[in-house]
Amino acid sequence: MSNAVDALLACKQDKRTIQINTELDSKGFACVAIQDNGMGIPEAVQDRIFDPFFTTKPVRQGTGLGLAIAYQILEEHRGLIDLKSDVGKGTTFTLCVSKS
Repeated sequence: MSNAVDALLACKQDKRTIQINTELDSKGFACVAIQDNGMGIPEAVQDRIFDPFFTTKPVRQGTGLGLAIAYQILEEHRGLIDLKSDVGKGTTFTLCVSKS
């Protein structure tokens, strides 16, 4: 959520939005999707987005730990995190955890 807010603050669009959707999917996963209509994440960066200490933010603005920690927590609980991003259109992170 914090990254979506940061993306929108850096964006010059008139109408900036964050959508949060929840669902229980057919495989029994509880999922939360956080979608923004910000600038998107370039494909070259997407490969590193979950690496500890990797950040695209200016110095002293980000630690590069938020997504790395989220990834580790979900992995430890047999969950999933998915990233879909289109440069110029926005980004969606979907986090899913099994009910059991």
